[in-house]
Amino acid sequence: MRALALAAATAVIVVMTGLVGAGPAHAAGAIARGQDGRVGLSYGYRPREAEARALRECGPYCRIVGRFERQCAAVAVGERGAFGWAARERPRRAEEDAIGECRAHGGRACRVEVRGCD
Repeated sequence: MRALALAAATAVIVVMTGLVGAGPAHAAGAIARGQDGRVGLSYGYRPREAEARALRECGPYCRIVGRFERQCAAVAVGERGAFGWAARERPRRAEEDAIGECRAHGGRACRVEVRGCD
């Protein structure tokens, strides 16, 4: 009887450990931007994979301009190439701060172009 209880407890621990570890390991995100204003955003990847994905989404002549982990990110763009991004714990805060950054760089009519949470 005791062996059966021990086996059951071990099975529960194994299952719970598997569930806890089932999420993405080292989840990260990245933001890429091109000279022509194109933007790429990725999230939920390992750091290097996140950068590669953001660059693919952005296209040629892009570079990584930001990285984030376990946060929500937003990218805002405005007139005359103004650009801002932010990563925060809450999506709405990331959007507000990205618009603020865009405006701080001379942007008018700044709007969130892409967003995502890691």
